[in-house]
Amino acid sequence: MGNELRAADLEAVRQQLGREPTTPFSVVVRCTGGHPLVIRNRPLDAEGNPFPTIYWLTCPDAVKAVSRVESEGWIARLADDPAIAASVA
Repeated sequence: MGNELRAADLEAVRQQLGREPTTPFSVVVRCTGGHPLVIRNRPLDAEGNPFPTIYWLTCPDAVKAVSRVESEGWIARLADDPAIAASVA
């Protein structure tokens, strides 16, 4: 999957975020339906200020799933697991 920006991507990301994107982006991963799943933002916004989030999960279904996992405490549990910590170090 390439990171090409399709004609419909700006509108899709606008709808996914519920607002206008504030920095140029490319699509790095797409859902099976072809819409953006993960975007890569430029590191600086239009005014030259650092943009804090380079990779952004934009697909509403994926965002809900990750939010559910986070709200159930799994991120902290996984971070505290020495075997997992060693595997990603």
